[in-house]
Amino acid sequence: MTETVLYNFCMLGQGDVCPDGSLPDAGVTFDNAGNLYGTTEFGGGTKYVAGGTVYELSPGQGTWTEKVLAGFIRDQYGFPSPVSTVSVYSEGSLYGTTSTGGIGGGSVFSLSSKTGELKQLAFNGTNGATPLAGVLLDIKRHVIYGTTDGDSGGTAGTVYKLVPPAQMSAIYSFCSQPNCSDGAAPEAGLIEDKSGNLYGTTYAGGTSGNGVVFEITP
Repeated sequence: MTETVLYNFCMLGQGDVCPDGSLPDAGVTFDNAGNLYGTTEFGGGTKYVAGGTVYELSPGQGTWTEKVLAGFIRDQYGFPSPVSTVSVYSEGSLYGTTSTGGIGGGSVFSLSSKTGELKQLAFNGTNGATPLAGVLLDIKRHVIYGTTDGDSGGTAGTVYKLVPPAQMSAIYSFCSQPNCSDGAAPEAGLIEDKSGNLYGTTYAGGTSGNGVVFEITP
């Protein structure tokens, strides 16, 4: 078994200022050309500790080149802090989430890997807050699904549906049953079967209080 380091973060800048990003929490995603995409929780600024990045790693002759596609800046709600994986759409668009920022509850973002255009849609609490996982792209139905760890009531969380460009709603709110027997605080992403049913897990809740595996039928 051989390990090869493709890139070390915070190779640029000084101290905690990392223009190339720092502290990646999530994994990486390949596109059809063999490039890798991911996020870092912090970094992206040249003169200050910034709020995270979306990056691309491109293979070359025995080396990989990192490029920051987008950097998030700190706002009045704190660091946006993307901690999710990135989903790659076939047209070169990247999708993911920020755990905070927006109006305080985080956001879903889309980013063009070609032009660098970044768009964000903020959570408002009623449709969820603090997403920790990436998104599920349902290309057939032209919608996006995901989970949030919290909501306006606290830490129950939601499964949300986003109809681009900006129609986002909770299709299920956890802790809807007595004693949170249906689960609470989903921190992971979703998978989908051929019929469009969604599956995932919650960190807490359930009859034992230790989480559940769930199915959502949209």
